[in-house]
Amino acid sequence: MSNQGEVEFRAEIAMLSTLRHRHLALLIGYCHENKEIILVYQYIPNGTLYHHHHKPNTPLSWVTRLKIAIGVAHGLDYLT
Repeated sequence: MSNQGEVEFRAEIAMLSTLRHRHLALLIGYCHENKEIILVYQYIPNGTLYHHHHKPNTPLSWVTRLKIAIGVAHGLDYLT
């Protein structure tokens, strides 16, 4: 349930459909029917960063955290 308008939704689809980077989930498609607006992203087999960061009793090592931070930085650099 987004307050996003039609123009903004179409602009987001246009922008996201052109992005291709190994550190960003790809936009596969979208649905806009019966007032439902849904973006469909590629399946990430290893789960999300949130999933790994908040897993009980399995903290991430500092090496893993550094690799994640570097990957995020590469993705953000690509977006700018």
